[in-house]
Amino acid sequence: MIPSIFAVAMTVATFLAAQSATPRTRSVYLSALDSKGAPVKDLTAADLSIKEDGKTRTVLSVGPAATKMAITMLVDDGGVGLNDIRTGIAAFMNRLLPGAEFSVVGISEQNRTFVEFTNEGNRLAAAIQQLRARNVNGGGHLLEAVLDAIKVSEKKEVVRPIVVVVTNQAREYGEANPDPVMQALARSGTAIYALEVLRPSGSSRTSAGGFDALAQGAHDNEAADADRARAKILGDGPRETGGRRDELLNTADVPATLNAIAEDLANQYVLVYATEAATDASPKIAVGTTRKNVKLRVPARAASRGGRE
Repeated sequence: MIPSIFAVAMTVATFLAAQSATPRTRSVYLSALDSKGAPVKDLTAADLSIKEDGKTRTVLSVGPAATKMAITMLVDDGGVGLNDIRTGIAAFMNRLLPGAEFSVVGISEQNRTFVEFTNEGNRLAAAIQQLRARNVNGGGHLLEAVLDAIKVSEKKEVVRPIVVVVTNQAREYGEANPDPVMQALARSGTAIYALEVLRPSGSSRTSAGGFDALAQGAHDNEAADADRARAKILGDGPRETGGRRDELLNTADVPATLNAIAEDLANQYVLVYATEAATDASPKIAVGTTRKNVKLRVPARAASRGGRE
């Protein structure tokens, strides 16, 4: 028996209604810390609220983040405190394996990848051992390294990308504009964690000599612009992506700080909410909690790749 046009129309209408009743969702990774900075491990959906582009959205679920992390380690291998840095990175990786894979990139002078994403212990250990002094004066192409890390993660269609920067206070040699880097961080949902060991009080970055006064002034202006771009990525980057920034006085503090970051990442939550933003948009979000003495680290924007029709 051939179904009537009316019956077919009703079937289509029922299907469309069912489709429209299923909300599109986005996932947001966040950290919850108590008053002492320790991870809060009993957060529930009832504890949280979320706004998307200023409008309240429905929190559908909140639970421990189980998706494997893809962590790019951008390491200043200029020579200062490398033993402390290697020790800290090794412990950091051991804490997060097997729930993460890692890439290791040296960022002193020219960027160099020691190992691409892997969770194989022997390959990671070999990469850490390759972190040897290359530029004792410090400095490199940090912005370029962050952009490259994002491109690699997007090509691999990584769901939970993270960049960890371990660096001494140094000069930025590149000429990259920080704005496209910040936009790429938001679009990709990449969280950035920055550890920067500060220079001793009274020391300063020395500019190259051999210029007349006008040329020297131009050189210093360009260097200042590059340093400001670097500072923006290390400062605004963690704050706007839900990561964290730590300023250290000594490389001996690197292992303990990396351990704290590892605990933070190991205890993150994933919040799933109903979205009304376009799939290719990266809407502003704000997550609140009714829990007292709980601090949230949340990205300022939801990743555009997080939308699902």
